[in-house]
Amino acid sequence: MESERLTLKPIDESDIDALLVLWNEPDLRRQFWGAEELSRQDVAMLVTESKALAAEGKGGLHRVSDKGEPDTVVGFGGYWQFEGDELPQIIFGLAPDHWGMGLATELARLLIAHGLDSLELPVVRGGTDAANVSSQRVMEKAGMNFVERVRAGGKDIRYYEARK
Repeated sequence: MESERLTLKPIDESDIDALLVLWNEPDLRRQFWGAEELSRQDVAMLVTESKALAAEGKGGLHRVSDKGEPDTVVGFGGYWQFEGDELPQIIFGLAPDHWGMGLATELARLLIAHGLDSLELPVVRGGTDAANVSSQRVMEKAGMNFVERVRAGGKDIRYYEARK
């Protein structure tokens, strides 16, 4: 998948080291994977799970690269099946040095189109901590609408949705 400035490729074993660095970046780790520091083995298991989701037609994750630097991982995005959810949810994140340039919105728009068109999801749903105002703005700019606020796992989560 491609957008104006980004290239997405399904994650695989060759991405483990880059994802280990990205996912353990403190500003990202706080938002994903339970805020725990990930080991290389943890990342390898997530890559395996992502590939299984992709094989089942439920999305999986993609590495995100800047078109000008195709071998560098600057983020990730895709669809993840969270426990208890019927449909996979949109998930995305960029390295902090790529924040504030509109890339997250560009990524979210690309992923929303992928979910609705290629994955044929009836609705694209995503959640973020109520305190994560930046992610809320990204989802809104990408065309998602706020639908509910839920208290889950000790967190205050705001959910957004996009439909065709």
